[in-house]
Order: sequence, then C-alpha cells, then structure tokens
Amino acid sequence: MSEDKGMRQYRSSTISTANPLHHRDAPIPDGTRERFQQLDLDFLLQEYKELAANDHVEEMESKSKRPSKERDISEARWLQEAGLGTLARKFEKGSLITESDIASETQGLNARQKRAVKTRAQFLNETLSRKGKKVKGDARDLFSDDQEGDDDAQIRGLVETDNVPVMYTDLSDVDLEQVHHLNLLELTARMEHLEDFKPIERPATKKKKKSKKKEPALFGMSLDALVERDRRLHPAQMESSDIPLFVTRIISYLEKHGLEEEGIFRKAGSSARIKQLRANCEDCLGDVMFEDLEATPHDVAAVFKQFLREMPEPLLTSSYIEPFSLIQHLDDQVCGLQLLVTLIPKVHRAVIRKLLDFLGNVAARSGENKMGVSNLAVVFAPTLFYVRGGKGKQMLKEVEMQVTTASTLKLMIDNRHRLWEIPAETLAQMRFVNNSRNSGRKADKPKHLKRLLSERKLGVQVKKFPSPKDVMIRWVSDSRANPPVVAIISVIGTTGNVIPDLEITEVTTCGDILKHLELPNQYHLFELGGNIHRRRVGRRCRIAPILRVNPGVTFMIMSTT
Repeated sequence: MSEDKGMRQYRSSTISTANPLHHRDAPIPDGTRERFQQLDLDFLLQEYKELAANDHVEEMESKSKRPSKERDISEARWLQEAGLGTLARKFEKGSLITESDIASETQGLNARQKRAVKTRAQFLNETLSRKGKKVKGDARDLFSDDQEGDDDAQIRGLVETDNVPVMYTDLSDVDLEQVHHLNLLELTARMEHLEDFKPIERPATKKKKKSKKKEPALFGMSLDALVERDRRLHPAQMESSDIPLFVTRIISYLEKHGLEEEGIFRKAGSSARIKQLRANCEDCLGDVMFEDLEATPHDVAAVFKQFLREMPEPLLTSSYIEPFSLIQHLDDQVCGLQLLVTLIPKVHRAVIRKLLDFLGNVAARSGENKMGVSNLAVVFAPTLFYVRGGKGKQMLKEVEMQVTTASTLKLMIDNRHRLWEIPAETLAQMRFVNNSRNSGRKADKPKHLKRLLSERKLGVQVKKFPSPKDVMIRWVSDSRANPPVVAIISVIGTTGNVIPDLEITEVTTCGDILKHLELPNQYHLFELGGNIHRRRVGRRCRIAPILRVNPGVTFMIMSTT
C-alpha cells in the first residue's frame, strides 16, 4: 500500500468516527487537507490520546464545576479587559451605553476596533431591553456604523518610518498594559467573524482550595508558583526572573546533549530511569544538574514533556488556546500571533519564548536528529494545546482541531523571532491615544521629568533635576553639513547630568549616540515621556523618526544590569 493511499484510508476512518462538535462528517477544507499531508497524523493522535488517557479528571465532574458564563457577563468582562471599564460599569448599573459614551471611550481606536466595541455594547443594551429596561426605539439602532476616518489617518502618520521592530521587552509595564488593551481590541475585531470565536478574556486568578493531597514539589505546580519560589531560594542562579530554574536547567542540558540525538522528544526513554529522574527532580525542587544523574537525553526529554503536560494551567493558558487555534483562519497569521502572545501572562510568555527558541535550535539540527519543524509541531502540539478535563476530551474529538494546533505551532516555531515584536500600527495607536489624552492638559515638563527620574526602577541618583530647556529638541532647517543635521538634542546621562548638543541627521542611530559617548554595552538609550511611558531604543533605530512621532520625548541613558 502506498503512503498516500494509507494516509487517505486512515483519514477517512478517523473522520467518520470523530463526532466533531459542530458538523458530523463535515468536508475537510483544502487548507486543512494540505496540512494533513504535511503532518504525521498517526503520531499526533497518539500523543493526544495518551494525554487523554492520563487525564483523571472526570468529564461530568468538570462540567458540573464549570461556572456558567452568560454572554452578557462575558461581553462586559471583555469591555473591562479591553480598558473600557466605564462602559462595562454602565451596563452593570443598568444604564444604556450611548453613542456619546462610545465616542468618548474609543477615541484613538480604528474603525474596525470601534465596530467591535459597538457590537458588544449593542448586545448589552439588548440585554437590558429584555430585562424590562425602557429603551427608546430599537436597542440595535443606537449606534451608527463606523467608516475609516481622520483618526485612522492620524494613526498611520505616527508609524515610525523605520524598519527596526520594537520588541515587547523594550516597553515598560505601563506601556505593555496599554498594548494589551489595544491588541485585545484588534484581535477581537479580526476574529469575531469566525464561527467558533468566543470573547477573549484574561485568565481568572484561581483561589487556592484547601486539599488533603500533598502539595506538588515540582510537577503539577503552576509556573507563577515555581518562579516565586525560585526568586526566593535561588535568585542568583536564575537566567531570567520570569523563567523557572528547572526550565532553564533542562533546556540547557538538552541543548548541550540532545540536539544530535535522533528522534529526540519522539523516541521513548527508559520508564525506570524516567521515574527515578522525576523523583530526583522533585527532591531537589527543580534545582537539578542533569549531567550528574544517570539519564540519557531521551529520558530528560520525556521528563520535560511530562512537566509541561502536568502544569495546572497549560503553557498557552486555557483562555487563549482556542484563539491560537483560530489563527490559521486569519489573512495575516503572523500579525495575529504577535497580537495574541502579548495577551499571555508574563511568566507563561517568557517560558513560551524560551521553548520556541530551543525548538528552533533542535530543528536547525534536523539533519542529525531527524526532528524538523513539522515533526516537533506534531510532538509538542498536544503538550501545549491540550486542556485538562472534559473540555480537553471534547477537543480530542475534533480531528481538524488537532491538525490546526500542530500547524499553528509550526507557524510559531518558524516565526519565533518575529512573535515578540510589537506591531508598528499598535505602537502608533498607543501614541495617538496618549496624544489624545494629553491634549488640553497643561504642560508640566519639570514635574514630568522629576517623576521619570525618581522612579525606583531606574535607580538614578539625581541631585539636580534638568530644566525643560535642557532637554528640548531644536529643529534645524538650514544645515550645510553632509549629511544635513535635522535636529539637535540633549540626553540625560546615567547620573542625571545633561549631555547637550548632540547633532542628529536622518541616518543617526541610537548605536551612533552610544558609541559617540563611549559607553559599555550594558547601557541603553531610553525614550521617555511625551506619548509613551518608557521604551528602550534598539541600537539600529534611527533617532529622527522618533523625534517626529514624539516631539515631547526626553532621551535618557540607563543601564539594564
């Protein structure tokens, strides 16, 4: 029997017994059929079934414990999550959301995002109408449709004319929270036409329940709990304050000893050695040196998969697994992933990035280990996308879901270096929103500078605060230099001192300034204030485009160590 014929027979029998959630024996779309041919479906199903077999949560029990979520509650939560809490509170108080409410709260959003907000507000108004709230006219007719307008054009004008991406690690937590709101709005606007789309909500903080069971020491612990413990017990040994020490150690070992192993993550290790290795890892609370233990790379790889699978919250989080699976239906899938990864909790995001970089290194050695990107996606998709309990067993029934998750993971590995970029449109939109909020306010740059320089995180000891004159941008229109000077700026140094009269041309980069000042590599230039809170400027970024989109900027040099 040929391989193609065998695949066709296997696919047919699988689909006829799968009982999909929405359609029985539905025809497979051409795109999905192509992904079938690219992936080892036999192994993919085996991985999912192994997870389901080891999932001891009863389906009925899971359903009974799952809180009922009415759509009106979900939509109100979505508004809250998108930074539109004022609208959500109006609904909660029993008041209709009006066109003027929408206009005041969505200033700076594009037309597509405004339509997404109005869709939710319209549904909530209809809910109030059904509950007996007096509504003049039809609640569905309160809002006009949005067309692209001046705001959209102004947002496009704030896109930096530079092709150097801004990474999410370059922004402050204040800016990232704003990016979270904007990306949630944009992702919802792009996805809400899809049949299986549900409101995207941030994972709820689960209250810790009292249990007579022994608390897990490593396997079965949440990533946040592991990171918190490692920060307390092993802060100096952590590669990153957001990545558990165990994850760093196990990936480091596999990168040294596992990249050349044929079938790494696919071939099984020794059951006895794996059991003993787990016990050793538990005993030392994850602070383990794998080189000192009697285990092979295949044993360690199996333990790593078990660790990821046994986390109480999936690495991609149960709230975002379904949006990840819908990415395949978007026109710009990479941008969809960029929007989505910024929504994931910080610790989970850091571990995903570490894992994807590692899987990329494994795939780069596929000539030796026979584990290319497609094979790794098949092996790890069940680990990252399976949801424990009844919901997971329900997902197992959908063959297309299994193929889609593996394809999505393949896309994530292939584009792992781009996933962590902030879309240029999002950054421009954040600037526009902040400009809108700042308009009409009295400028108070001395206090603004004092606040920025006094932040504890900056660690700057300032005896005398610079005056506004010291850091003002001076534009130059008649330069005879070659290349012409377009502006003269001042930069605040590491101790709060002002470094004046730095000439900026169209090609001057951040790296040029740091090189001119002869600063070591741990020092970086930061963009502060104006229409952004704090951003680390990449060394290849040109300065002139930043000056044009943020005329109120203050530049400062700080160390990141």
